[in-house]
Amino acid sequence: MRGGRLAGLPALVVVLGLLGGCGEGKRADSTVFDTQIKALQKARETESVVRQGEQRKHEAVESIEERPSN
Repeated sequence: MRGGRLAGLPALVVVLGLLGGCGEGKRADSTVFDTQIKALQKARETESVVRQGEQRKHEAVESIEERPSN
């Protein structure tokens, strides 16, 4: 056994140094997912508007059906 237990130590130090250098704790202002996130938010807003319209339509139909016919 050449080097014994400490033979892998330099490689471990390099790996830990690279991993530690990658995370500076700063948040980027934009990410590659920003456009997808915005599209998802817009889709959710649109879905909400559609559901509200469906609810108003449903209520209107029910109020017409409840009226006595002449």
